Amino acid sequence: MDWLRRGILPGVLAVLLAGCVQTPERVMVIPDSTLIVVLADLHLADARARLPEQAVGLRDTVLAFHGLDEALFQKAMDSFDAHPEDLTNLYNTVLDKLNATRSPTQ
Repeated sequence: MDWLRRGILPGVLAVLLAGCVQTPERVMVIPDSTLIVVLADLHLADARARLPEQAVGLRDTVLAFHGLDEALFQKAMDSFDAHPEDLTNLYNTVLDKLNATRSPTQ
């Protein structure tokens, strides 16, 4: 019975404790609600930049409009590195926002 306590019990405890360990919460540098609007605006700006006679460099303009700079925006996006499911959820909301802004003729 002593071998049971020394061999199996520590292994079982290790498995149980490992199940309790979670990925740390994502630190929000910019609120998700703001990121949703910024990302939607960036996608729209990118689409507009592909049209003839449109100015290049709209990204900086969009970020500045929302009171952000590239470094802060990048830091906010980097916060999703360990939380891809959060990024997926965020982008689903961005897509919903973009679809809602489409004109009825499209």
